[in-house]
Amino acid sequence: MQKILIVIDMQDFFVTGHLADGALAIVPAVVEKIKGFDGPVYVTQDINPSCDENSPGFAIYPQILDALPEGAVYFHKRTFGCVELAQAIRDKYGAPGAPGPEGEPLLEIEFCGVCTNVCVISNALMLKAFLPKARITLDSACCAGFTPELHQAALDVMKSCRIDVV
Repeated sequence: MQKILIVIDMQDFFVTGHLADGALAIVPAVVEKIKGFDGPVYVTQDINPSCDENSPGFAIYPQILDALPEGAVYFHKRTFGCVELAQAIRDKYGAPGAPGPEGEPLLEIEFCGVCTNVCVISNALMLKAFLPKARITLDSACCAGFTPELHQAALDVMKSCRIDVV
């Protein structure tokens, strides 16, 4: 089975700003997840009115950036979900993501990052729609939402949509 990791919006803007409490707390777990991952890593960076490509907050948080492998693939996105990311993964790993000879998925996509209840859930559900036979996993200890309640609500929705939350 091919495994890929998607790191959502671990930018200075979110880690030290809007989501500082929750995002700073998950940085060590995300770093460990990235360093221990054996496979392709995809990274999204959010562009919004308060954080564009020219602002200091756009950069990936330094500890996360240091952990990312040299071949990580980056996507800049202007919406919660990144259609270009979903298309690139589908194009590279195949649609419809049919199961292997033993019925197991041929592709596992794991998510981590921020914000669980906005961009993480949007991208996870989009990938589920683009590759319905792929196994989609989310490590809840490597994600943070605006509040613990919104984080949990997003996890519950993803579980109900057949995304494995660990």
